[in-house]
Amino acid sequence: MSTVAVLHDQTNKTDDRFSLISPIHLAYDKSYTVTLMQCEMTYCWYNINAQYQNNVIEWYDGTSWHQSTIADGTSTLDELNNIYPAQVNINPGYALGKTVIDLAGGYQIRFTIGNFYKILGFNQGDVVTVSGTASPNSANITYGIDKILINCSLIDNSYVWVNGQPSNAIYTVSVPSTPPGSRINVVDPSSIYALPVTD
Repeated sequence: MSTVAVLHDQTNKTDDRFSLISPIHLAYDKSYTVTLMQCEMTYCWYNINAQYQNNVIEWYDGTSWHQSTIADGTSTLDELNNIYPAQVNINPGYALGKTVIDLAGGYQIRFTIGNFYKILGFNQGDVVTVSGTASPNSANITYGIDKILINCSLIDNSYVWVNGQPSNAIYTVSVPSTPPGSRINVVDPSSIYALPVTD
């Protein structure tokens, strides 16, 4: 019997799998439980990526439209503000989970290329011409990754349900509010569960 940890990216429907170097062999005539006692990881998944087609921004400087390509990576609103010209400022609208675009000097921004509009909560084709414009939708700065499921191939009836079905997730973690690159201590000792091994 081998153990595999799986990190699933729901946006791209892909899994990153990590196998133990030395699999654990269990006797079939005994009952076992498995528990995740501790796990640390780094907040390092991308929200901007050419594969997501969300890495091109557009702005108007009063005379012509310009484009810029954002490098693949994890970008916060502050980092996105550093990519736009100084006359464009993206602010969080905390009360509603939206973004607010401030403009100066005749600048405009638009969302006609790719999927960048989803990050800031706008619609495909929107053009922002007025300073103080709030996004019509909630911002999606994590680009759809709002939970981390830590799966275990030894279980199949977890307390974590996915799409209305029991899963093999041994633990779930919400995306942290800490900046990208920070360490995430995954397990809260007050919520450790022993789950029966079913494989």
